[in-house]
Amino acid sequence: MPRSRLVFLPFPGARFMAAFCLLSWACLVPILPASAAVKVQFELKEGATVSDTVTVAAKVTGADDIGIDKVEFLVDDQLKSTDTSTPYSFDWDTLAETEGKHTLTATAFDAQGRSQRAKINVVIDNELSKGADYLAGLALTAIKENKPDTAAKYSRRALKVDPNNRLAARSLAGVARAKGEYKQALAMLENVELPDNDIEVREELVALYIASAGNAETTEEFLKSAAKAVEVYSKLTAARISRAGATDARSKGDAFFAARNWTGAVGQYQKSGEGENPPMENVNRLILAYINAGRTKEALATIGTLDRQKRSDDGTRALHGFILLRDHQFARAHEIVQEGIENDSLPSLIVASYADLGLKQTKRAQAEAEKAFAIAPKLPEVLLLRAFTLNDAIDSDHAVMKALEYDPAQAEAYAVRGYQTMLTRASKRFSVADQLFDFALKRDPTCTYAQLGLALSLMGQNRTNEAEPLIVQALAGDPNGPDIHVARAVCYGLADKTVNINSELALAKKLDPEHWDDTYLPKINEMIGRTYLYRHPAVLTPLSLYPPKAIGE
Repeated sequence: MPRSRLVFLPFPGARFMAAFCLLSWACLVPILPASAAVKVQFELKEGATVSDTVTVAAKVTGADDIGIDKVEFLVDDQLKSTDTSTPYSFDWDTLAETEGKHTLTATAFDAQGRSQRAKINVVIDNELSKGADYLAGLALTAIKENKPDTAAKYSRRALKVDPNNRLAARSLAGVARAKGEYKQALAMLENVELPDNDIEVREELVALYIASAGNAETTEEFLKSAAKAVEVYSKLTAARISRAGATDARSKGDAFFAARNWTGAVGQYQKSGEGENPPMENVNRLILAYINAGRTKEALATIGTLDRQKRSDDGTRALHGFILLRDHQFARAHEIVQEGIENDSLPSLIVASYADLGLKQTKRAQAEAEKAFAIAPKLPEVLLLRAFTLNDAIDSDHAVMKALEYDPAQAEAYAVRGYQTMLTRASKRFSVADQLFDFALKRDPTCTYAQLGLALSLMGQNRTNEAEPLIVQALAGDPNGPDIHVARAVCYGLADKTVNINSELALAKKLDPEHWDDTYLPKINEMIGRTYLYRHPAVLTPLSLYPPKAIGE
C-alpha cells in the first residue's frame, strides 16, 4: 500500500493563505459552458434532393464565448472535408456518389476538443437513369442557348453514365472552348473513340485545332496544330463520302469535292446529271468540278449548251464569271453576273466582289462581300473573301482563321497569311512566310497563288535560283497572269538575265495594261504588295452555288 506524503505548514495562517491562493488562481480560468449549449444546423433541409456539385453548409450557434476550432463534414460516416473558418461548408460532387439516399454529418469541435453534431438525410438524383444520350442532348441544347454552366452539368452527368459518350464530350469541349481553354477541350475529344463514319465530333476537333493554332506563339506551333487539323479533316471527308453512300450521286460528288478529289466529283456529278433535262443543281455542280479539274473547255462547252437551251441560271452565269475571273478578265466577269447580283445570288456576289477587287473598286467589293457574308456567314470561301475586303488587319486575319476552322485544307488561306506576313516589317518575315507557303503547297502543289508567293519570298532573300522554277510552275497554271510575267522579269533582273526582261514586261502590259504597265522593274517589296492587291484566290464550292439554310444560321 503506498504511503501518504504529509506536508506540514510552518505556521497556523498558512492553511488559510494556501486556500486563498488556490481560489484566486481558479478565478482566472474561464468556466466553459456545457457543449450542449453549442448547436449545429445544416442549411439543407431533411430529405432534400441534390444533384451535380452542391455546397453543403453548417451553421454553428451558441459558441460565441468558447470559439469553434473546426467543423468536420462526413458523408455516410466517411470524412469528406474539414473547415476551420466560417462559413463552415464544402462543395460536394454528388456524381462521385451513388444515386439515392445518403446521410450527411457535421461535427463542430471547440478549442477543448468537445463536440456537437447534426445529421440529415438527403437524396441524390442526377437523372442518370434517363441515359447518357438524353443527358448529352440537354447539354447540347444548353450550348445552343448559350448556357455553358448548364451544359457542363448535363455533360458531366452523361459521361458518368457513359465515359465514351461523344455527344457529352462535344458539349464539354464546347464549354471549354467558349472559355478559351483549347487544350482542355481537345483533351476531351481526343480521348473519345470515334467510329469511321463520325462527322460531327471530327468537325469539332478540326475547329479546335485551328482555334488552338490561332493562339500559338510561334509559326512552328501554328503549323503543328494546323497539320493535326488537316489530318482529322482527311478522316472527316472520308466519313462524308462513306455516309453519302452509293445511291446518292450528288451528295457523294459533294463529298469528293470537299476532299478535293476532282476526278471523283466529276464522275459522280456526271451520274447525277444523266437524262434529258437533268436538274440545274446537278449540271452546275458538274461545271464547277470541270473547272477545278482543269477541264475548262468542257466547262465552257456545257455552259454554251445550257445557253442555247435557255436553261442557264444565276449559278451558271456565276460559273462563267468564275472562269473569266481566273483569267483576270475582271470587267467581263462582273458584267456577266450583274443579274445575279441584283437577285442576291451568293455565287454571283462572290464573283462580283473578287472582280471589283481586281478592278480596284474597293467599296463596291466590300458591299458585295458583306451581302455574301449575310447569306452564308459560316462558309469558308465567303470568310476568305472577307479577309481581302476588311480594312482592319486583325479582323482580316480572324476571317482567315475562321475559314480554316471549316476547311483547314484550303491552301489559299495559308498563302494569304504568307502574303500578309511578307507585308509586315518583321525581321524574319520572309522565313516565316516560307513556312506558310510550303505548308500551303503541301495541301495543294498546284496552287498558283502559293507558288508565286513563295517565289517572291525567295527573291526577297536573294535566292533567285530557287525562285525561278516556282515561277515556271505558276505560269504553267496561269499563262495569262500578268503579275507572274512581271515577277519573272524581276527574277531575270536579280539573276542578271537582262535580255529577257523587256519581253516579259511587254507581255504583262499586253495582258493587263491598266495594272501592269511597267517600264522599269519594280522593287521586290513593291511587287509583293501589288500582287497581294491584284491576285485573289477566288473559291467556289457546291455550298456557295446552293447554300442550305443551315449555312446562314
